[in-house]
Order: sequence, then structure tokens, then C-alpha cells
Amino acid sequence: MPASRDDSPQPDESPLARQAGYDDATRFVTDGGTGNEEGVESENEFDLTEHVVASDVGAIAVLGEYLLLEQIGAGGMGRVYRAEHRTMNRQVALKILSRDIASHPDLLEQFFSEVRAVAKLMHPNIVAAFDAGSIGDKHYLVMELVQGEVLSERLRRAGPLTSSEAAAVVEQAAAALGYAHRLGVVHRDIKPSNLMLTADGTLKILDFGLARLGNAPQAQATRKIFMGTPEYMSPEQIENAGQVDGRSDLYSLGATLFYLLTGRPMFRGEKMQVAVAQLRQKPEPLYVVRGDVDLRLDSIFQKLVAKSPADRYPSAEALLDEITALNLTSTPPRSGSFHRGGTRLAADQPTSDVLGQSTLAKKSQVVAIDLGMLVSTV
Repeated sequence: MPASRDDSPQPDESPLARQAGYDDATRFVTDGGTGNEEGVESENEFDLTEHVVASDVGAIAVLGEYLLLEQIGAGGMGRVYRAEHRTMNRQVALKILSRDIASHPDLLEQFFSEVRAVAKLMHPNIVAAFDAGSIGDKHYLVMELVQGEVLSERLRRAGPLTSSEAAAVVEQAAAALGYAHRLGVVHRDIKPSNLMLTADGTLKILDFGLARLGNAPQAQATRKIFMGTPEYMSPEQIENAGQVDGRSDLYSLGATLFYLLTGRPMFRGEKMQVAVAQLRQKPEPLYVVRGDVDLRLDSIFQKLVAKSPADRYPSAEALLDEITALNLTSTPPRSGSFHRGGTRLAADQPTSDVLGQSTLAKKSQVVAIDLGMLVSTV
């Protein structure tokens, strides 16, 4: 029975909304909650006190030197706007942290960790940061406004990639991750909705909201807050997100590769079931799920998703070297011109159907406490 791409319900939104990751998840729950169980702040949370003047045509609000033109994303961490710098006339993506999050020291520190992470990075395959600051009680981050389409949206529209197209995506992602890892930045949330293709086929890694600086001390919050997207999290991130290195991002990239070629995550089911599968279950080989996959690419996939970090590529550079040496890539897919992948896809089987009940029982107590505090959508 042929399997289709993942057609789970998705919100209607501008493609730009995906850039900040706010469409994607409220990736935190604190002991006392944020006071908003829906994960999206109310309108009055973001009433900006500075009035728009007559010369600010088209602006809905003003924050310092930035005219806010339209909201393009919202979630538990705050909101993101398409904005324009008054003096430079440059359009940007401007993220404003929610007041509730800003009032929680651990979560405010996570926001500033993102600011510090993106400030270190300047790479053609990573969204650029231009500015950050605070005005009154409003904390914001200004980023490059990327025009394109995230891979999760692309697959919903056009179906899985070919082997060569998927390899081209992995090649660009590996180049960007190798650069970030050398500077001590671990992304911790690599997934299809955080990878965007521009019109010329350039890949951009988005949303460093969960990024960790390798030499930064971990806050007490690592014991209270479980952050990430289970379908793409490495086993070590599930067990202890504060102790991961760049090889965790490689696992997530491998899980993303599976999605790009099959149209579905490696494991499906409830959050608990998916997390246990990441810890205990070996994914199906790509050639079993899809018969026309390049076997060399399947070999790369198997190494990326090894349960032990020691069994994966030692670095993103090593992955990049192998893909380059094998000459697996073609012209990368482009925004608006995507090719459908092969037709022989295996039936989509929920994780709950393939996990043994004894396996769930063995691991459920280990992850139950943390998973009870995880909020995430794909």
C-alpha cells in the first residue's frame, strides 16, 4: 500500500512565519506554567506603547528604530514581525519575547542564549542576526528576512525528494552545522520546519531558539524544562539536553533525511512512544521504506542515526567530506520548483504498532517525568 507524505493538520500561515519557529511549538513548561496554556499570547500582551505617526505609512506599531509591518508568526515564546529599519530601509524579521517568558529567569536566559548564539554565526546557510536589545520590558532579536519555503511545507505541497535532492540538502546543512559547531554552537532543533530553501536553492538553517553555546554553563532549568521535537531528537538529548554536542545535531539531520525521502518521521505516535523509540528502536532502512533510494545515501542515514554518538560521524565536516566524495548531489531543489520523489513508499505505520509493550514499560518511567513537561508539534 503506497504511503503518502505526512498530511497532519497544519495551521494556515505566511511562509515567513516559519522563519522564526514560532509556528512550531511551545517547547517549554515551567513548574508554575506560563499563565497561558494555549501557548500563544493575547493581543494586549504585545500592545506597543509608542504610537505610529503619519509618516510611518503601513506600520502597525513602532519599536525603537523598527516599524512593525505585519505579524508573521506567534507561539509560546512570543511573536515575530516583518519589520523595517527606519533609517536603513531594510526589511527584517523581528522577534519579540513574550512578557510571561521574560518574567521567568530561566526562559529569559534561554532567549539571551539564542541571541549570543546567532551573534557568533555568519554563514551563507544560516539565517543572519542583525541586532538585539531591550526597550522597556520588551526584549527583541532582529534577523535576516528569508524569502523561501521550509522543507516541511515543501513536502506537504510536492511530496518527497529524490535521493540527489535530499543529498544536496544534507550537504548544505552539514556545511552550516560544521561551521556552527566549530564556534561552539549546537542547534538542538534541526528538523524540516527549521530548514528553508530560497528561490535559488540555497538552504538556510532557522530558529536557534534552543541553541546551546558549548562553553556556556547550563541553568537549573535543564532539570525542569524538556525542550525539542521528539521526532527529531537524539537519544542523548531526550535523556539530558544540557550535555549534548554537535553529534546530536547530526542525529537530528539523519531523522530529517528520513522525512525528506519518505514524507514521514522515522517514528510516529504519542510523544512518549516516539521518545522511547528514539531511545530503543532502530529505524527501518531507507531502501526498505522506499525502493528507489540510493543505497549509499541509506548508508549515510544509518550512520547519522546510530543510537550512540560514538557510532555516528565524528563531526559535520566528516559527513560533508563523505557526501562530497560520493558525488551524490545534483542541483539542489528550489523554492517553487520541487520534484516529486519515487513512488514505492511503504505503508505508514504508527510507532505504537511497532513498539513492543515490554520496551515501553522498561523505559516509560525513565522519561515520563520529563515528557510530561514537553509541549511540541510537528
